[in-house]
Amino acid sequence: MNPQDMLMVAAAGAFFDIVIIASYIVLSAMLFGVSVHEKARIAEFLKEHQTVADDSALEQFKDIVRHNMIAALATLVAGVLQIFLGLFMMSRTVIIGLLLVLCINIPMFFYGRSIKKLELQSRELPCPDPLLRSRYESAIMTWKKKMFPAF
Repeated sequence: MNPQDMLMVAAAGAFFDIVIIASYIVLSAMLFGVSVHEKARIAEFLKEHQTVADDSALEQFKDIVRHNMIAALATLVAGVLQIFLGLFMMSRTVIIGLLLVLCINIPMFFYGRSIKKLELQSRELPCPDPLLRSRYESAIMTWKKKMFPAF
């Protein structure tokens, strides 16, 4: 192989690595954006409602649950893709890939934990009406146990 061909192969490999790294960053940014949006929705609900006192509050809660469950499915698919892309990136660029994966995923892990705290708060709101309480608990159980919203 002549030097010019070797240079072309090296350039193609470097370009491929850049595409993989850029794809990983874009996918991670999209996942983070979904997380930010979901956290904002839950925080806004909690700011407006300290209790689930009427049908309107329950419907808003159910809307958040529906949206969160659908976002979780999309995030699951994108997250699996992110894992494979991250592993592939690390196999090609070792140190750069590992540093990028750690720098992106460690903050995302802690951000996810902060979202989980808000989710738990939204599931533990007082509900004075017994009929409303059973519907609220049903929505909570759907959120925790099912893959798709069923209410």
